[in-house]
Amino acid sequence: MLLRCEAVAAAGAIPLLMRLCAGSEGFSADAPEGDAKGKSKGKKKAKKAKPEPGMEEAQTYGAGCLRLLSLEDEHKEEMMAAGAPRCLPQLVESKLQAARWHARQTLLNLAMVPAHATVMTRFGLPDYITGSNIPAHFAHPALKSEEAPIIAAAS
Repeated sequence: MLLRCEAVAAAGAIPLLMRLCAGSEGFSADAPEGDAKGKSKGKKKAKKAKPEPGMEEAQTYGAGCLRLLSLEDEHKEEMMAAGAPRCLPQLVESKLQAARWHARQTLLNLAMVPAHATVMTRFGLPDYITGSNIPAHFAHPALKSEEAPIIAAAS
């Protein structure tokens, strides 16, 4: 399974998988400049359009592939550049349990990199994704020891 996902990543399909996971609604808006939590005040949520037949299943399998790819540090940067904080939160609220689980686990894996967690916080992702799962003594293994920031546990 991992070899298939590696072949998918080598073919340059990560941005396409992100667009698939965003669905017909597209990517969410960019992070607001002023508000750290990414919440806009005074706006009503638009009603979601009904997905096309088979779209939810395709999103589930796409998110599953992204989850496996997010285990490798080399793919995390590409996934963040492709818009993971903008499209995966929509999938966390999916009706399908497997799609929710894959999207949540992908975001958790991406948040293990401190710089990614900061970006994800700007997009309004909850604390259980952006920091509460990381112990206070954790230093990212891909960083050199003098560069590795220590993340404080969420209170």
